[in-house]
Amino acid sequence: VVIATMSGGPKDVIEEGVNGYLVNPFSVDELALKMEKTLLDDMKMKKISIKNIETVQKYDILAVANEYLLHYKKTSRIV
Repeated sequence: VVIATMSGGPKDVIEEGVNGYLVNPFSVDELALKMEKTLLDDMKMKKISIKNIETVQKYDILAVANEYLLHYKKTSRIV
C-alpha cells in the first residue's frame, strides 16, 4: 500500500483510499495515522493492493508506447 505526500506526481496517480493514501508532506502525525490505519485493516490493505496491480498496468511500457502510437497516428498525416 502506497502512502505518499500530496506533492508532485503521486497526487496525480493515487486515489485516496482506493490505491493508496496521501498525506501532508509536513505532518508526521498524519503519516503515522495513515500507517497505523493501513496496518490494522487487512481487508482494506488487500483491496488496495489488488487495485494497485490494476493501476500499475496502465503505466506498463507497452501500454504507454501503444498510447503514444495511437496519439501519433491520430495527429499525423503519415500512417
